[in-house]
Amino acid sequence: MNVNLIFDLPYHLDQPQHGNAVREAAERGSLIAQKIIQIWELMDSAEAAFNGNDQCTLITSLSKAIRLDFQFVQIPDKYKLLIKHMIDEALNNFPGDEYFLDLKIGRFVLSVPNRNVEALATANQALQLYPTSLRFLYWKAIASCLQEDDSGCIEALDAFLAVAPNDHNYVPSCHYRKALHYGSRVNDALFVQAFETAVESEQYQLSCFLPYQFPDKEFIRMCYNIAKRRFESDESSN
Repeated sequence: MNVNLIFDLPYHLDQPQHGNAVREAAERGSLIAQKIIQIWELMDSAEAAFNGNDQCTLITSLSKAIRLDFQFVQIPDKYKLLIKHMIDEALNNFPGDEYFLDLKIGRFVLSVPNRNVEALATANQALQLYPTSLRFLYWKAIASCLQEDDSGCIEALDAFLAVAPNDHNYVPSCHYRKALHYGSRVNDALFVQAFETAVESEQYQLSCFLPYQFPDKEFIRMCYNIAKRRFESDESSN
């Protein structure tokens, strides 16, 4: 699989722009929205602490936000120099920590040359410690897609989809990845099905994740149009 299609595009969870919509979703019971609101509050606390030169509160607020759901925590560059040595020390002292395992897998995936076999092994190790972690289920799916033999990626993607809420921001991404896998095997029927499911799943996303971004999405759509015409032509001729 083309490595350029592996990594998700970043989302900037702009509180002034999306705050009202996210709060409304939280009131309707969205767990993702509820987490985002708590993280926003903690990041506001961290900013106030940084401006007040209160390093203890800064670290505490960031830690709490990261524990809630580190995929939604965007640490400003101005904090990083201050906390870098703490992170490096913690990586060595707490090898089984959920957040630091996530960092470790990410480093394997992004390393040059790639260390994708180690990324998958670490994801499996993390899932032994945190078997219900959506983050590690997703990392396993990503690492499986990156293997030279990626035959296990559909099972890994489906494992994430089986437990993730409909409005989780990685649900459409997983369906697009399934489409990519089937497309690489010229399985038009499953490619078309996976792409259509991906597009349909976008309707459940919070407004802060819309319009939904996925690498080379328009190229995949173009391939879908070709595959659908070919599939329908084959169906009509049978």
